[in-house]
Amino acid sequence: MKVYLLLLAVMLSGCTSKWIPAAGKSDYTLQEAEEICYTEALRKLPIKNEIATETTYERPNLICDDEDNKKNKKKAHKKCYIDSYGWQLQGQKTRSYVLDVNEESRENYYRWCMQQKGWEKKNIFLWQK
Repeated sequence: MKVYLLLLAVMLSGCTSKWIPAAGKSDYTLQEAEEICYTEALRKLPIKNEIATETTYERPNLICDDEDNKKNKKKAHKKCYIDSYGWQLQGQKTRSYVLDVNEESRENYYRWCMQQKGWEKKNIFLWQK
């Protein structure tokens, strides 16, 4: 199992992506296309930071009582209960963070623009170099 995980990690770490001319030819150099598309994407979908919040709830404590096992000295079912007091203490956790709400749309527009300029993004793996 460890060997498979190690092999998977090595294979994933040997992966990159690169822009190549679609159908072998483009009217724009890579640098020109990137500059045009990045500027256009940023103009159409500017950085728009908003405060996002996320609330998570922790699982309550589960407490199991082994006293019956000790008294009877035989196999008995454990009595378990939820520690509701602990649940109230742990309660909810809220965190706030800054989120650019246009980031994904801007990236999609950038990729579309690059394709329109004659470039496509291709994944290249370690063994293909």
